[in-house]
Amino acid sequence: MNPLVFLAAAAALHAPAPAGRLGADAGQPRQRGWRSARVQAWAWSGVSVAAFGLIVAERITVVIAVALAGATAIDAVLRRRQQRMKVRGARVTADFLGHVVSNLDAGAPLERACVTAADRLPDDAPPQLQRDIHRLNRRLRAGQSVGTAVESEQPELQRLVTLWQLAQRRGVPVANLLRTARDELDRAQRHRAATTAALAGPRTTATVLAALPLAGIGMGAAMGANPIGLLTSGGLGGILLVVGTALVCAGIWLSRLIIERAAQ
Repeated sequence: MNPLVFLAAAAALHAPAPAGRLGADAGQPRQRGWRSARVQAWAWSGVSVAAFGLIVAERITVVIAVALAGATAIDAVLRRRQQRMKVRGARVTADFLGHVVSNLDAGAPLERACVTAADRLPDDAPPQLQRDIHRLNRRLRAGQSVGTAVESEQPELQRLVTLWQLAQRRGVPVANLLRTARDELDRAQRHRAATTAALAGPRTTATVLAALPLAGIGMGAAMGANPIGLLTSGGLGGILLVVGTALVCAGIWLSRLIIERAAQ
């Protein structure tokens, strides 16, 4: 089969859905999180590997090994990006709540406090969080209630809505609730920073262990052997290449899973 068919399928997978395009044109945030990006990356990897494998079928074991390594690398990059966005979103939301509390302490009503705090967002705020807060800003300027103005994917921002609704129902001063929420966010950020520093050693160890097979291949080549030729020649060498790559990828995935659970 023509490999261009697979490349055309890859282009079709990459194109956004019509609803997503219309939503973006209308100024609405696309409902597309890091999980959908990971699925798209895996689909791209699979389609590209299929097309490339049809071209160089005599080296299919090399193609499989490259696919495993590439998919693992893409997944790691997307996870790291998602984690950075999550940490940045929590920091920006904590600052936003801090400005809201300061405005409430100065005597401003909650709607006005939120509008003023939204105007002080930093430039490095996550795009989705910026859209949520600016949508909150626009709707509050239109006189809508906070409880109906925000449906955010950022849990810290969504908590503001919950606290506001709770304050309305129970008659509790909303400034005290938001101040408590801001303090909890600050403590969570300090805990995350301390945990990240404590896990720097295990992360380095996992990286070194993942690179040891490459070091072994380099040592074999330096001693006069031809490990690269053996691994890329197919047959037993190709099987060893696929199995070894799969084990390394599994080790990277398991070590990342263990470290992420330890960081919680």
